[in-house]
Amino acid sequence: MRGRASIRVGLISVLAALWLVGSARAQQRTSPALEADFDAGLQAFEAGAMGRAIESLKAVVEGDPAFGRVGAGSAAYWLGRAYEADGDLERARTAWEAGLDALGNAQRFDPRLSDAFVRLTFSEQHGADYPGAARAYLGLLESLDAYPYAHEEAALVLAHLERLAIVVPSALRQSTGLDRLPREGLDALAPDAGAQLVRWWRSQDVAPATRNNERVEEHLQRVRYAEMHYGEGDAFDERGAVYLRLGPPSHRTTVPFNTVSFRNKVVDRSLTLHLSDFPENEFWTYEHIDEAARFLFYNAGGGYRLGAVRDLVPSVLRNGLGNTERGQEKARALIRTLEEIYRQLTLYHPNFALIYQDVANYVDLLDAAEFAAQVATPLQADQQQGASPGGSGGALPRAVRDMLATGASTARRSAGLRGSTFNADRPDVFAQSMMMRAHVEDEQSLLARRDYVPHVHSNAFDAVEPLPLLVRLARFLDDDGTTRTEIYWGVPPGGLQPSEQVQQAALDAGYTLKDYLLMTTVVQHTEAFEERVVNHRRHLLRDLADAGDAALAPQTYVARGDTGLFHVAVAWDQYTTMLEEDGAPARRVRAATYRADSLQGISNDPRRLALSDLKPMVVLGRDGGVPVDNLVEAAAFYPFDTLTPQTPLLLYFEVYHLAFGPGDQTQYTVTYQIRRSQDNGGILRFLGRSGEESTSVQTDYAGSDRTAREHILLDFTEWAGRGALEVTVRVTDRVTGQHVERTLSLTLARER
Repeated sequence: MRGRASIRVGLISVLAALWLVGSARAQQRTSPALEADFDAGLQAFEAGAMGRAIESLKAVVEGDPAFGRVGAGSAAYWLGRAYEADGDLERARTAWEAGLDALGNAQRFDPRLSDAFVRLTFSEQHGADYPGAARAYLGLLESLDAYPYAHEEAALVLAHLERLAIVVPSALRQSTGLDRLPREGLDALAPDAGAQLVRWWRSQDVAPATRNNERVEEHLQRVRYAEMHYGEGDAFDERGAVYLRLGPPSHRTTVPFNTVSFRNKVVDRSLTLHLSDFPENEFWTYEHIDEAARFLFYNAGGGYRLGAVRDLVPSVLRNGLGNTERGQEKARALIRTLEEIYRQLTLYHPNFALIYQDVANYVDLLDAAEFAAQVATPLQADQQQGASPGGSGGALPRAVRDMLATGASTARRSAGLRGSTFNADRPDVFAQSMMMRAHVEDEQSLLARRDYVPHVHSNAFDAVEPLPLLVRLARFLDDDGTTRTEIYWGVPPGGLQPSEQVQQAALDAGYTLKDYLLMTTVVQHTEAFEERVVNHRRHLLRDLADAGDAALAPQTYVARGDTGLFHVAVAWDQYTTMLEEDGAPARRVRAATYRADSLQGISNDPRRLALSDLKPMVVLGRDGGVPVDNLVEAAAFYPFDTLTPQTPLLLYFEVYHLAFGPGDQTQYTVTYQIRRSQDNGGILRFLGRSGEESTSVQTDYAGSDRTAREHILLDFTEWAGRGALEVTVRVTDRVTGQHVERTLSLTLARER
């Protein structure tokens, strides 16, 4: 049993307790015959007698589907192993699936069984079992805080943790102990590591409104693919790490060095250079993520590593450059190698184009110089022959021979890049310059990748066209002291129509595109990302075929009852209507998700002043003279981030826990500020001034209720052309001196 379990005094986990209690109860209701059959089954398995092992273990499972021993595993696990060894993967899968259900019902756990089911499900790509396998995987992680792992079982979960350490954020690696895993094993893990990791996986769910965790399923699919294609024993090479983080690249290529031209001009001219000196390599790009997402891998003999252009150049060419005959020959080979590399990489990424152009131009100089040398040599020989006693003088007149020889020699000496000091006489200088430039380009690429490429990326929705949405939310305090979250959303004009490609695919499948069904799911999660409330809504969208610019008016969903830290998620799925002829199910044509994580409930402490979020609304019918007292009733929610200076925008908010002063009156001040922060650089930056523009207005209020409901009608006409603005509302309780504020970001559209 691992040392970590023995030193955690007081951490007698619920899961381990359930296992031990379950084992005791199982022993009470089982006969010694089951114990004997279990031992016989294990012995037969070890002896390779799978028929006898299956017979004995089936008898155990039929007597007690949840039978097992701590540290030895469950009968269902070993039965599946016997089927697997016998080549019957379907029966192995069935045995493991039934075993998981039985152990779950008995509140017991077997890490061997969970690992085996996960491994087989994704190895065989049995998609129907992906959700169950994902739950088994999360159960493995959850068991880290509970189950007393034996040595063999620890190796199973360690393999999963090593893969997981690649994708989790560095802060989570440190807080859970995953960063110390290679040195210390499971002893490195924090007492609540399992809970932290499960909570993180729940937070990564790309479709939080569904019962399944598609992100976990995607991760396990990537793990299995990487194990098959990028494995190095029990670990991955660096291609596998990138694949786990970002998934399959949009383009994947290699830079070969075995072309006839390259061999003739580089490899065959050298006595020390061989094709085997050029490393195997792969170049990956992720255009769907970011232009900076490009990775060059090279095989240095110990597996593929993430490298740079210089790593594709053999070390024999990178060293010994200089103004000697040998040094110049190396430089010419190095330049032609760079030309070969950049010529191929430019086809897949434009950032290589500039350096390729310069290298290719210099290679043209080398070719011209070589041609000139080839012409000059026979001419000079002919010239010498004509000058020798008895010489014939050659086929050409002496004046012509002298002119050609002199011109060829001059061309060889003076050929250079236009607008550059580089010439063909000093390839070593140019080669060193290009290697330095390549190094700088590679360093810049690395920095851009760190800045613009996410640590992980999900492809779960790549096959589904996104539904354009406008979403905002605002939190308010209900009378029962819990937080009410109002989610406002809408679809802009034309946003309900799928693309022509999606429509054509649906038409080809026999669907009509007149009516659509929009299904929405709202999920409230606890702080640990556990589902608390799930609500479903339906919107029937009719006759869209004749309304290309159709929009959906802003909708409001309300989530109630939250306190402390909580999370909210919404999913939208747009479907065609079902086929009438054969009753085929509806076809999903678009989808979208929205999540708001780590929301803090409005404080219900009566001693603390609290403020709701700001709710932007647009006043309808203002030109018709809507009374000021009825502005909120006449206003509709405004979901957009952009507005024109003429938009009559109203901000609604609520203030809670105002204190009573003299005369049992609340006294408070509301200040609102419109601010544009602008850094023009130049002289303002030099003088330390930001160029900030702002205006503010404040109003004093008095009331007889500890809760105040206020609104402000904003006038942006003086801010035309200012672009991004921040509107801040600040409330000060003049009785207690407490103050709270909220800020809303908006953008003023330029007038046409």
